[in-house]
Amino acid sequence: MLGVVLWSDASDRKAVIWCEDHGDLAYLNAPDSVLNADDFFDAGDLVQFDMEMHQSVRLANNPRLVVEQAGTALSSFLLKSK
Repeated sequence: MLGVVLWSDASDRKAVIWCEDHGDLAYLNAPDSVLNADDFFDAGDLVQFDMEMHQSVRLANNPRLVVEQAGTALSSFLLKSK
């Protein structure tokens, strides 16, 4: 699945991703072996990932950067559309 990172915390290695199917958000909690903090995703990055459901929560696994800063305006757009 493809998605745009809405929020990320490189030190905790966590991110929230808006998914291409406009369904529920996906949550990434990456182990240290996936990406180091310097290479972690930033808000606006377009990522590809494998999605897994766990107790009705979407989890993003095996994340890969597709385009850096592709959706930088997305989070502010979503906030305005409330």
